[in-house]
Amino acid sequence: MKEDNKIKQKTISIEIYLDVVKRLSAENKELSLENQKLKDKINELKTMHLDIEEYDIELQRDFSSAWFEHKILGEYVGGTFDIEINTHNWKIVDCDGCYDIPEEVVKAVGDVIDKTFPAFGLVHRH
Repeated sequence: MKEDNKIKQKTISIEIYLDVVKRLSAENKELSLENQKLKDKINELKTMHLDIEEYDIELQRDFSSAWFEHKILGEYVGGTFDIEINTHNWKIVDCDGCYDIPEEVVKAVGDVIDKTFPAFGLVHRH
C-alpha cells in the first residue's frame, strides 16, 4: 500500500509538472508574440515608407540608409544603400551590389531630404 501511494504521488507530481510546463510554454509564446509586435513598432518608428509608382522604398528616419524594390519584379530590381549627408550635399555611398539605382528612387529620397533640411539647400552629389 505504501508503494501505491508513492506511485500515485509521483504520477500526480508528473501531471502537475506537465501542467506547469504547458502553462509556461503558452505564456512564453504569448510574450514572444508581444515582443515581435514591439520590435515591429520600433522598426516602424525608425523608418518611413515611400510608395512611388514602380518602387517601394524604406528609408531610415536618420537618413543613414534605405532599401528599395520593384513592385512587380521584387528584389530582383532592388537593393540596399547608405546615404551620406554633410552640410552642402548628400550622396548614395554603398549600393550593396545594385549599381544602377533608378532615378525615381534617387528623386524620392532626395525629395524627403529636401523637405527635412530645407534651410540647408543640400544638393545630390553623384
